[in-house]
Amino acid sequence: MVFKINTLIAAYQFARQMHKSPNGKDLYKRFYGLSESLSEKSWSFYKDVIQTCKFSHYYSFGIAYKKIEGYQSGNGSAYLKDVSKELRNNHNLHSFIDDCDKLAQNLEMSYLDLNGNLPMFDNVGILNSFELYRTWLDLFYYLHNTKIFYYLHSKIGKEKLKEKSIQKFLEQREVYPFSSRNRRLLRRLGRSKHNQHDMCFLEFFESTRKNVPQLIFETHFGFQLEIKKEETTTYRENEIDKIRAYKIQKSGLCGLTKGNFLILYEGDEVQDIGIVKRKTVINILENENALSTLSGILYPKTDQELFFCDVLQN
Repeated sequence: MVFKINTLIAAYQFARQMHKSPNGKDLYKRFYGLSESLSEKSWSFYKDVIQTCKFSHYYSFGIAYKKIEGYQSGNGSAYLKDVSKELRNNHNLHSFIDDCDKLAQNLEMSYLDLNGNLPMFDNVGILNSFELYRTWLDLFYYLHNTKIFYYLHSKIGKEKLKEKSIQKFLEQREVYPFSSRNRRLLRRLGRSKHNQHDMCFLEFFESTRKNVPQLIFETHFGFQLEIKKEETTTYRENEIDKIRAYKIQKSGLCGLTKGNFLILYEGDEVQDIGIVKRKTVINILENENALSTLSGILYPKTDQELFFCDVLQN
């Protein structure tokens, strides 16, 4: 169940339908089926490298393989050479990567198309079932309710994107949305409050462009971290420059092998979706006696006309 809908929760709902769809089930089965055709060390190493491909969504599988190839070419260890050779010779892996690269391209194109008219049902694209089409339509409406495309075209435009301060901001910002680094960069490069407001919008625009496909990807393959508030040892939330930051402590090992996203539940209802920025564990070798600490930022509960607010003022 969902408590309140916003753009990321709409993307999460689409991802759950993707997971249930025939193509989604096939890709899920083929990915985890690789554990049967790879040795334990190669499967484990490959999965770990996938988690380093931040915000690359379905391209992560191919990028991880290329990273491993690069590791072994620059490192003479027998371990890396064995893993790389095994991955290189696994036909199932390469067929899977090819299909995921196609899905990644289709997903990015479908997201860009949200800028225009209503999405169309498509028998051969990603919107090839009524359930997928319906949930993608929800994403279309909630994304447009932020007025993101109106602001992009009417307030930013091509000329502003050519400004040196804007270009520097886009080049130097890190991929994690509204990070401390990005907020400091915005204040340093912003020549005026209006200029900072434009950069704030672009931070939101770029973050959403990266977050939506990544959330869909992580939810599809079960990489997202799901936590119930009532099961946490400590839950703290505070606002810093109108950005909601959280810190969670939970008994046991939590989130070490998961992706970037936190789905926060209260009972059976989704309350929030956030980015996990840091993960630490005390007493990691003691399993149940371990204490995991997670921190990051939460997406706004209500994102209607979000960027019209001076999110990073002062």
